[in-house]
Amino acid sequence: MTTTSAFVKPPHGLGDLITRFGQIEVQTGAIIGPPGWEAHNMHTTITLPTWGPRRCYLNNALEAPLAEALRRCSALGDGYELRTMGCFAPRMKRVNGDLSVHSWGLAVDINASTNPLAPARGAPCVKDIPDAWVAIFEEVGFTWGGRFLRPDPMHFQWCTGY
Repeated sequence: MTTTSAFVKPPHGLGDLITRFGQIEVQTGAIIGPPGWEAHNMHTTITLPTWGPRRCYLNNALEAPLAEALRRCSALGDGYELRTMGCFAPRMKRVNGDLSVHSWGLAVDINASTNPLAPARGAPCVKDIPDAWVAIFEEVGFTWGGRFLRPDPMHFQWCTGY
């Protein structure tokens, strides 16, 4: 059961991403248009749980659902350590050349070194993120990359259908 009612629903599909957050142009790892997009939509948060990386540069809309997912994960008391977390990375998707959800600052990669992108489509999903964490992120409205055709278990995006 999805319990996203405490937050605005995540965007669904590229059209909804563009409608809600704007058409962006990415070049060489940076947003080059429209002017002022990044200043208007992004910020560095320091309100994340203190047991992991506290600072994260993300889309304004991502802060509340990310903080809630991490709060719930922390409450599990399972000992899983949040070592690294990355969010904003203006670039194309590795699988098909479309814009990555990271370009809008609406995706987060957790502990990339121990939750690697699978080498190919259909390859096994290698991860150390607990299943309970995945369930919590999905309850909050995130799509988990471990379910992609080419598993990307570090990846949680606050967007569906894209």
